[in-house]
Amino acid sequence: MMDTDLEQRLERMYAGDTRRPVDTDASWRRFISLRRHAAIQRRAIAAGVAVAAVTAVAVAAIAAYQGTRAEPSGGRHVNRPADTGRLTITARIAVPGAGRAPGDEGMAGVVASQGGQVWAITYADRLIRINPATNRVTLRTHIAGLTDMTAAAGTIWLLTTAGADGKLLKLDAVSGRVLATFPLARRCGQVSYSGSQLWLACASGSRGTDFLRLDPATGRVLASAGPAPGVSYVEAAGDGVWFSGNSGVSGFVGTGSLLRRVNAANPSGLSDTDSLVYAQGAIWAFDGGESVAKIDQRTGRIVRVYNSARYDPTGSFGLDFFTVGQGSLWFLNDDQYQATSVLRVSLASGLPQGHISKVGSCGEPCWQIYVVGGSVWVPTRTHITRIDQVRRSRRG
Repeated sequence: MMDTDLEQRLERMYAGDTRRPVDTDASWRRFISLRRHAAIQRRAIAAGVAVAAVTAVAVAAIAAYQGTRAEPSGGRHVNRPADTGRLTITARIAVPGAGRAPGDEGMAGVVASQGGQVWAITYADRLIRINPATNRVTLRTHIAGLTDMTAAAGTIWLLTTAGADGKLLKLDAVSGRVLATFPLARRCGQVSYSGSQLWLACASGSRGTDFLRLDPATGRVLASAGPAPGVSYVEAAGDGVWFSGNSGVSGFVGTGSLLRRVNAANPSGLSDTDSLVYAQGAIWAFDGGESVAKIDQRTGRIVRVYNSARYDPTGSFGLDFFTVGQGSLWFLNDDQYQATSVLRVSLASGLPQGHISKVGSCGEPCWQIYVVGGSVWVPTRTHITRIDQVRRSRRG
């Protein structure tokens, strides 16, 4: 299913009754869900037809880049996990309202850690706070038009689309009290914060997406860049903002109001990026062939590629989305669209370190995973699943 097909399907879904007002925000969230599902289906079909051929081409293309370290394609130790301790599900935290709203609106979305607490938003416009010591929800509040969240420097930032153009809310990360409200002069869909950089991704009409860097204290626009067509994922970095779009992975980097566009050197498959993460001073992109590229956030140079032939040599895991943390890559795999499992891969060796199943179901493969507060968190259809590592005891 192509994006144009999805757009037509979306129009049919919400244009049936002209007397009924159209909820454009709900439509957009549903459209994004359809796009993710279509991307997964396209990748599964392609992998089933020519897994070996795609892997060989990708390895050859990646190795051709100067300064890029491609992982070996196989060997007798491919499937031997490192001795790092087993993974275990330590909590399944019920999401308020989950399972009651149509589609995915009851699911938790972004999960972040600030002020010793874990915060999450849901597609039913709820903000929740979790005490990681007890795994209990200690705050829940409804915020109309709640669209996205980011957290850094002791604050929580919430983006809403309620009203003409929406608002950006700044909250205290301990109490949840609103510290400041910044009205927006245009419709924005994503917010991202890293270091001292606060970025908004905003609609630019038919031209695509513009990026605005804001002063976190005043909400004043410090710099702008764009437009960029077909933007899906946005990540603030130490020196700018990075995104995946129609042309692959790109960024606008620089200080002050001077920004320059940088395009990541593209080995193979990065135009079909399923996840984009900023972690450990680098940009990490997960492509449609299950490989991960580590990208220099200042130059766009790919400094290392993790080849899926080392951690999913047969393509049987069906890896969908990922994150980076605790010295590892963390992947979600779909378990034949019935449930979700998590695969852990070492950043040092590129080899699998652990795998845990029965994480939960989203009605389709889950597409979000986070490493925050020392744990791994996966939003599912009804719960946020918390995963921790249990160290093996030593006998002396």
